Amino acid sequence: PAFGYLDHLSVEVEWYGSRNADDLSNFNKGEYSPLPRNWNPSSPQDFKRDDWKWSVNAARTFHQHVTLTAQVANDHYRPGIYRGYTDSNLPLRQAITTTPKDWYSSLKIGYAF
Repeated sequence: PAFGYLDHLSVEVEWYGSRNADDLSNFNKGEYSPLPRNWNPSSPQDFKRDDWKWSVNAARTFHQHVTLTAQVANDHYRPGIYRGYTDSNLPLRQAITTTPKDWYSSLKIGYAF
């Protein structure tokens, strides 16, 4: 895989052509339907601007124990923000990558024995 340089390399592309916001806020409130986007006739939104989602993932293991994993993506990322033991807020349920210019990256280091 990946010409011997990586243990894992994957590329994912998805077409998500929904006219609804990528938001699960009302899903558990008995409504069981996605929230419609806030549409304003005087300023219509471009519903196609976030139709394409993508992700690139790679991993490499060093010395049989340490694994380095990287990801760059524009997908349905919903960050859970934990503020401490007294935090009673639920994680964010709305995707934060809603335009083509929105993307994020992550780098993880793991040790296995």
